[in-house]
Amino acid sequence: MVDDDNNNTTITCCVPLLLAPIAGSGNYVYVVWWDDKTENWEVFFARSTDNGRTFEQPLNLSNNTGRSENAQIFALEENVYVTWWTIRLAQGRSYLEQVQITETVLVKQLF
Repeated sequence: MVDDDNNNTTITCCVPLLLAPIAGSGNYVYVVWWDDKTENWEVFFARSTDNGRTFEQPLNLSNNTGRSENAQIFALEENVYVTWWTIRLAQGRSYLEQVQITETVLVKQLF
């Protein structure tokens, strides 16, 4: 960003927007996102039991060595489902190949 003498700001480049899908059921609000704070892209999940006023400590759902991203979330009554892609290098081949795997977890089993 560049500021001129009139305190106007010009955006000189664009920053990608990372989405945080949200779902809710009753007083519960659930959010899922992917982040590289572990120096590897992982899928994180957080839950609120008070309509989104506060959230519990995030859980690392993917927790793997592949690149996990594109998370989606769906809540139906007491069940919360999160799905995402994990990209890994295939093993057991004479060449390196990236494999994209779709993973799904029923989150309520984690609490």
